[in-house]
Amino acid sequence: DPDNAMGLPGYSHFLLVMGRLNEALAKSERAMELDPYNIRTQSFHAQVLYHARRFDEAIALAREVLAAQPNNGVARSALMDSLFMKEMHDELLTMERERWGKDPDLANALEHGFAEAGFTEVEKRLADVLAARYGRPGSVTGYTLANSYARAGDIERVIEWLGKAYEEHDNNITYIGANPHFDLVHSDPRFQDLARRVGVRIRE
Repeated sequence: DPDNAMGLPGYSHFLLVMGRLNEALAKSERAMELDPYNIRTQSFHAQVLYHARRFDEAIALAREVLAAQPNNGVARSALMDSLFMKEMHDELLTMERERWGKDPDLANALEHGFAEAGFTEVEKRLADVLAARYGRPGSVTGYTLANSYARAGDIERVIEWLGKAYEEHDNNITYIGANPHFDLVHSDPRFQDLARRVGVRIRE
């Protein structure tokens, strides 16, 4: 059924990771037309907009989702990633404080990093603390760490943690070719080899 409102969001993401961006957008937009108030549909569409580099639209839609469902991780990710690409660091820093403020080690890393070198250092300090906890109960994934190190501009750590994400069969590894955060490693042969092994296209 080409108008299956429940199936279209997932199908749009399949098209997205396979490098068929225009088709992904069309399917996601159709899902929004059919079921515009569905939180899952909205959050999935916010992600498609982010990967399509339509950051302002992704931010607006993700904010709508989070207003209705504050703990929606898909929308929060789309919002934070889009804020970073728009260099809206003040708002992103506020979100990082809300996210990690109750963890003393992460809160200290955030504040000291910001005081010493600004937002880029914040992302590096946070990633370093989280990387040290990798593999423990409640730790973040390798893909999440690769994303954080990408914000910090650390190419070597991006490659390292994407490799770990591949090893742990992280579902999100399929998004590496489309994710704007990883533009900084597109020319790296190690990244190109990883994309080949995953089976996805790197966005031009």
